[in-house]
Amino acid sequence: SMSDECVQFGPKGEPTGGKFFLERPGKIRFNYDGASNFRVISDGRSVAILNKKLNTSDLYPLSKTPLKLLLDDRIDLSGDRVKSVKEEDDLTTIQLSDKSVFGNARITMMFDP
Repeated sequence: SMSDECVQFGPKGEPTGGKFFLERPGKIRFNYDGASNFRVISDGRSVAILNKKLNTSDLYPLSKTPLKLLLDDRIDLSGDRVKSVKEEDDLTTIQLSDKSVFGNARITMMFDP
């Protein structure tokens, strides 16, 4: 298990900071800072997106979300799931992708030392 700070970029490139808590296999929670009213939680089977402002939640099967690429029992880095790995002086970027019923699942992770 692990936890750390994170930044998620929205569809228009807008950053939202927060903290994530990961317990493999399957469990993760994102708590976002400031004005963001969202929390994302996975229990290993489903992903819940909670909107604190509207007091609503949406539930999705984990297997149909991009988070499945990180939360499977085994992270599969073989075949064509790894789309790119870029190493720069102060940043490593890994992009994973997989086809799903709802289209392509894609997640990009950026690590700084």
